[in-house]
Amino acid sequence: MKQNRNAPCACGSHKKAKHCCMRTGFKSQATMPELRVPMKIIQRSAASAGIIRGCDGCQACCAGALTINDPELVVPRGRACANLNAVGCSIHGPSLPKTCTGFICSYLVEPGDLTPDDRPDQVGAIVRLVRNQKFAPPMDRVVHLNECKPDGMSNILRNPKWGMILRNDLVAGIPLLCSFWEDDLAREIIHLRYVDGRLRCELTSCHPDGSPILQIKEPTFAEPITAALIIPQQFALDANVLVEQLGDCNSLVVGASRQAESGRNLCFWFTRRQAELVRAMQRLINDGPTPINEPDAQSRVLQLH
Repeated sequence: MKQNRNAPCACGSHKKAKHCCMRTGFKSQATMPELRVPMKIIQRSAASAGIIRGCDGCQACCAGALTINDPELVVPRGRACANLNAVGCSIHGPSLPKTCTGFICSYLVEPGDLTPDDRPDQVGAIVRLVRNQKFAPPMDRVVHLNECKPDGMSNILRNPKWGMILRNDLVAGIPLLCSFWEDDLAREIIHLRYVDGRLRCELTSCHPDGSPILQIKEPTFAEPITAALIIPQQFALDANVLVEQLGDCNSLVVGASRQAESGRNLCFWFTRRQAELVRAMQRLINDGPTPINEPDAQSRVLQLH
């Protein structure tokens, strides 16, 4: 029988079929063998030797918080994996792709007394330490902090355990790359570093009118995934000055005091959520975990000199 395009997709994603498996070309759960892998028994790869706790039902990494773009699986940010259902993975069965078995979030490996209440799906954000041996310490490591629920950023910073973990990483010189749940085009990604006793940030590059400069990441096996172009690492903006200038505004377009090598003026996008994140991180460094407030306000354009 022909599937109704407007009916809920049989894979369990809670989307209409035309926006889910019918669009991607995947066969839905209704036409597949009953191959499901509960998240609590996923067998991780050889890189998982340090795992000390299990997923225990958490599906945050599959539900749209991350961009997955490799030969085995493509999932744009903001979209749940089409293979996800309430039980686990409905498509791959016992042979999950390497991108899934090799994904190790910090909840699985972080020493200490983290409990199921501290899982990413409970606190609303995924923490992951990524290593790159091409760089010298501490720049060989970057902590990725990805919201997987609205307000997840504020919730995880209020969490005493995660708050201190993130604080200790920042103070140790490890950069922190943060992204927000509703930001599917990566316009509000912010890169934080603690340098010489000051919290510094790098912002998304944008046009003078405030619209981000976007580039298309080469897709592996699916439609192009849009991502933001991040400014060069050596161009770091003082986050404290930017927070002060933001005032009660919702977003700023910041003009840099110097030009790029091309001779054009550099402009950067700075938002209320980024500002509140910076404030919270500064409080975290000074005092430990404290709540974040996110008042609404209008946008404006500001030129810094």
